[in-house]
Amino acid sequence: MTRKAVWIATKLAAASVLFVVLFRPQAFGLSPDTFGGVTPAGMVRHLKETNLTRLLPWLLLATAVKFAGIAAGVARWRVVLSGQDIEVPFPRLLESWLVGRFVGLLLPSALGFDAYRLYDSARHTGRLVESATAVIVEKTIGFLALGVLAFLTFPLAIGLLHLEPHVLLGAWVILGGAVAVALTALLAPRLLFRLARLLPAPRAVRRPLARLGAAVAVYEDKRSLLATAGLLGLLVHLSTIAAFLCAMMGVCDDQTVLPNVSAALPVMVYGAMLGPSPSGEGAREIMFVTLLGTAGRETAAALFAHLAWWTGVFVPSMIGAVLFLLRSRSYREPLRLRTRAVEYPAE
Repeated sequence: MTRKAVWIATKLAAASVLFVVLFRPQAFGLSPDTFGGVTPAGMVRHLKETNLTRLLPWLLLATAVKFAGIAAGVARWRVVLSGQDIEVPFPRLLESWLVGRFVGLLLPSALGFDAYRLYDSARHTGRLVESATAVIVEKTIGFLALGVLAFLTFPLAIGLLHLEPHVLLGAWVILGGAVAVALTALLAPRLLFRLARLLPAPRAVRRPLARLGAAVAVYEDKRSLLATAGLLGLLVHLSTIAAFLCAMMGVCDDQTVLPNVSAALPVMVYGAMLGPSPSGEGAREIMFVTLLGTAGRETAAALFAHLAWWTGVFVPSMIGAVLFLLRSRSYREPLRLRTRAVEYPAE
């Protein structure tokens, strides 16, 4: 079995374990009602009992909102590429984005998604290092935008987490630190580079920080471009939040949970992004049930979290699959591009 196959199998196994934890917590020594007794049969039953004339319009709206976010993400990528003097037509980047979603469907987080976008943009432009730098910068901007949303809404979600105050404070400080590092990387990359060289930390920590500072250095005098990309990054994540809210509106009769959902969503998206399973499967449902599942609402929370995945991930991925199959055979061969490290400019 190839290393890639092992990697995919490991991530699928992680998703399976998370779903077993959710549906049969007693298998891991937990109480059967740890997650409110959520079961696949219960989710299906709740779906059947939902008014379809109400549910379908909300799911269609969730899909439309998510595609608006995709358009914002493509625009952000195009803006960042322009900082490298690379101009790629929007339709071409949109196609690459959707195909990347399909490629990354079975891979953890955004690994396959970003690898394919790098491959496709480098193939189109012939500028591998610049394309790689643009992807790094774009992901840093996305991380910063989501981190800011999570940091600002974290205090609102404190009542949902049921943790000790010092643990919550520590988590908030860590989240704020991550936001500060991303902001420093964008606005003062030379400072980040120097800190990475002086930091008394393992090489595994210092080296990625140094490379991040090197990659972003080319944008140091393009603050307006970074600001535009940052605003587009906020729109990307706000569209994801809005899509979940639409799914909730279609499933839940009791809208009093709306403030809780709004507070928890940035934290949930952040957690799913860092989770071990493909596209956050399993982790997303557990987080929603844990944060939002009060008595009698656990099944609804798991259901609308899962429906949001279908509208926001599965539908775009299937469109990407069609586009992928329509491409020439050379595009569908294994991707073996190698990138060299981006050199930091001389002092």
